[in-house]
Amino acid sequence: MPRPKSRNKKTGSQIRDPATRAGSPPRSIADLLTRSRAPALRRVGPQPFDWMGFLSEELAPDLSSRITTTEWTEGSRLVIYTESAAWCTRLRYALAEALPAIQGRRPEIRRIEVRIAPQRASG
Repeated sequence: MPRPKSRNKKTGSQIRDPATRAGSPPRSIADLLTRSRAPALRRVGPQPFDWMGFLSEELAPDLSSRITTTEWTEGSRLVIYTESAAWCTRLRYALAEALPAIQGRRPEIRRIEVRIAPQRASG
């Protein structure tokens, strides 16, 4: 019968910095980011754009109330989710008219997609 494996680590502690050990005072986030090995975490990206608020200003109230959520992808695509296929079609036509205003606000947008995502029942 094979011998069962030990659940304990065979090597010592992997924490080499004494400031990160248990019982030490917490450090600031700025200090952690300056010592971080991930340079992408140090950069602060642009603030997310409020697409729901912008679309409620640009579209008719009956259309903007049917939008469930929006999603901005890394490239140049804006995805807008609505609650049904009928509203999806009406929204596509309305967005074709509002496209110059949308691209005036965000010129990097090349494509807008409208998809169906029903609202969840509250309860």
